[in-house]
Amino acid sequence: MDINYIGAPDPEVVWKSNGRLVKTDERTTVTAISNHTVVHTVSTKRGDSGEYVLRLSNEFGADEGSFTLTVLDRPGPCEGPLTYEEVTAQSVTLSWRRPLDDGGSEITSYVIEKRDLTHGGGWVPAVNYVDPRNTHAVVPRLTEGTQYEFRVMAENLQGRSDPLTTDKPIIAKNQFDVPGKPGTPEVMDTDRDHIKFRWSPPISNGGSAIIGYEIERRDVKNPRWVKITKEPWRFTEYNDEKVSDGHQYEYRVTAVNAAGPGKPSDASNVFTARPMKEPPKLNLDGLQGKRIKVRAGEPINIDIPLSGAPIPEIKWTKDGKSLAKSNRISVRIHFFACHTLSYCY
Repeated sequence: MDINYIGAPDPEVVWKSNGRLVKTDERTTVTAISNHTVVHTVSTKRGDSGEYVLRLSNEFGADEGSFTLTVLDRPGPCEGPLTYEEVTAQSVTLSWRRPLDDGGSEITSYVIEKRDLTHGGGWVPAVNYVDPRNTHAVVPRLTEGTQYEFRVMAENLQGRSDPLTTDKPIIAKNQFDVPGKPGTPEVMDTDRDHIKFRWSPPISNGGSAIIGYEIERRDVKNPRWVKITKEPWRFTEYNDEKVSDGHQYEYRVTAVNAAGPGKPSDASNVFTARPMKEPPKLNLDGLQGKRIKVRAGEPINIDIPLSGAPIPEIKWTKDGKSLAKSNRISVRIHFFACHTLSYCY
């Protein structure tokens, strides 16, 4: 800084920076010779910035002037702490505060680095650009079960700041577990076109609210479980309307929380797509108007299709008298097939 001045006799020359007297030292030289004053500073630092005041005075008066000096530099470090806002098995969300000193020019971005403490190694890029308007970011692509530490740096046109590092490392894992097993599904209602059932929530939600349930179905003729819900079902009862009349199915449900799906429930009993309440009905088309003849000593087998829900009480009579079961008479029920009377001589 080179300033010319006038005054007679020669005035006293005083330099101040931010209210402090500027003196000659190992970096700065202050001279005032022949109406000419110079402040020469080498290896300027960001701290040299500020308001400079030059004051001249002699016995006839005084004068002064000022100007502002800005030394451009890298930003100062971000203000801590560098905080873990959320930790999952695959990512971590970090937050921090802006640097107190932007280095004399706008912050253009923040950069985040990570270091794997489980497997060793140095600092590597984790997020190459964070919008300077934000002081938080998600660090993706972590490996579950691995211990990490992180650091953040601010950038401007002059370069990158010193890092702000997390106070302690973390392990990439969900901060809660998957839910426990829900209760076994129990039938509520069935018909030819639907099966409605319910279940109880798991005893443990894993520390995170249950988002819903995945529901699976298995036809007893096919061992493969098939998921019948596209998204987690939010309730603890379900009406399956995509069943076939007379088919038999098993069901199981799996609770889902923020950590993912837990273990499935035990498989339900076999539910059949048939009415739960239906009056008894016999199908006698095969016997109507027919006479049955057998040779003495041969058995009589009479098969009669029937339906009804719940299973109806069945009674046989002969000549107005009930037929009691004995070593000669037996009755078998094949529901949704037939009722068989066997009569052996």
